[in-house]
Amino acid sequence: MKRQISQASMVVVLSAVALSWWLALGTQAQDQAEKKDEKPAPAAQPGAAQIEQMIAELKTIGELVKQLDSDKFEARQQASDKLVQLGAPVREPLRRVLANQPGLELAVRIETILQEVAKRENKAGVNRGKALRARLNQPITLENGIDPNTPLKDALDFLGDQAKVQFLIDNKAFEAIGIQKVEEQPVQLSKMKNVSLARVLRLLLGQIKGDVYSGAWLVRADGIEITTSYHAMVEVLGADFPSLYVEPPNQANQPVPAALRILEIVQADFERRPLIEALQELAEPAAINVVVDPRVGDKGKTPVTATFNNVCVDTAVELLADMAELKVVQLDRVFYLTTKENAKAFEAGRKPKRIELPGMGLRPPPM
Repeated sequence: MKRQISQASMVVVLSAVALSWWLALGTQAQDQAEKKDEKPAPAAQPGAAQIEQMIAELKTIGELVKQLDSDKFEARQQASDKLVQLGAPVREPLRRVLANQPGLELAVRIETILQEVAKRENKAGVNRGKALRARLNQPITLENGIDPNTPLKDALDFLGDQAKVQFLIDNKAFEAIGIQKVEEQPVQLSKMKNVSLARVLRLLLGQIKGDVYSGAWLVRADGIEITTSYHAMVEVLGADFPSLYVEPPNQANQPVPAALRILEIVQADFERRPLIEALQELAEPAAINVVVDPRVGDKGKTPVTATFNNVCVDTAVELLADMAELKVVQLDRVFYLTTKENAKAFEAGRKPKRIELPGMGLRPPPM
């Protein structure tokens, strides 16, 4: 026998939800201030219009939740669909109904609704990330450039308006590499026409320099995070990434030269794109070269599907090549796409090169 949702229980559930929303609104300013290490402003109370909107929305959700327990299948299904469409606001009311231990059928239906809401939110986040990656490759024009001594924050606000993106600055990351008040750091750019946002950001953030590291960015679901090259590489490669440049001595106490990686971070989305086209798209923003061996034949046209979000370009190139059963051989900043057999023979005939340049070793910033 199904356990009915009583009117009293529904009033308790919705009242608790309304209270939690009120408290959330009251503490939102304090949470944001703590993230910025600022003194929190007095908590703002919701206005009359906000309260009316919350009450109306809660009433709608309450009516739909009651219909979930209807004797008619069609009514239950319509209520489920409408709750899914409402999205995030239904989560807390539905969880509180579950806590009230409804009947099995109703509990299963609510769990299904919550799963679908989460799935749609995740898909929305993926789509936002895809849109941001696309905007990085779209050309923008700076008719007058950016004047000398413009604060970084003002420059990013201007670019954000131009490209319709949101920039999020990680101040603590810059403080870790010795740059204080990064938002006030002076930058400038000359006039530009039809230049990708990614290229503009490289030129702009390259001006923000510590002793070793400079500015960089990572794509998030809700915007483009402005951070440092060190922190970007820690996330992309892992905490032990300094070992990529310097390997320990071998048993004969002779230094072993490490493979020189191209630590350029790329973002891209490919949906059944011909391999060669995909590689060329990766090559341009990362300033690398791709050379295709004619012997690969039609394999160079193999359609590839992949999403690369904050990935090193050499990793992305190798993965795409493998999808077509091909191999890449790296020579400095050139990636040679060839057959696996030829790559093996090519590598066997190469003489190891040792490059020693001052400052090549990456080291953690002072804390």
